[in-house]
Amino acid sequence: MSLRLALFLALPLAACASGPTRLSPEHSAPEAPLTGTYTHDHEVGIFDGETFVPTPVTDELVLIERGKRLFVAANLVRANAHLCGVGGMFERENGRWVRREALDLYRGEDTCTLALTVTADTLALSDSANVCRQHYCGARAALDGARFARGTRTPDTTLSEW
Repeated sequence: MSLRLALFLALPLAACASGPTRLSPEHSAPEAPLTGTYTHDHEVGIFDGETFVPTPVTDELVLIERGKRLFVAANLVRANAHLCGVGGMFERENGRWVRREALDLYRGEDTCTLALTVTADTLALSDSANVCRQHYCGARAALDGARFARGTRTPDTTLSEW
């Protein structure tokens, strides 16, 4: 048997024995675009004077990719229709998108650090210290833990004009 034929037969066996092939990041498939509007339908209780009435609401997350930055706008509805509304430019940091905002430093307030974690299935906001919540949310609302399914994306073409 020639050396060339032996190598030809041995390579497929070696490939099978070595386990699954993993592509390096520069050779992996491109990530799905983020630009678009994402929604999350859920119910909140709204007090009618006697009891809390379950009411359907929709949270909205708008993302616009701008080179190495990401514009994020979130509008969330929470208990008793208390709202959170925040927006701004985020930058990549340790595998997630992050926005830091110096609040009123004259009053000794902390920095608002809002992060967006993107996975294959989910977009999740985090405001772990709840500093952003104090400035952008009503009393019964919070940004931390808001989640949106990637499958709800509407690729709104008008967003590219922003």
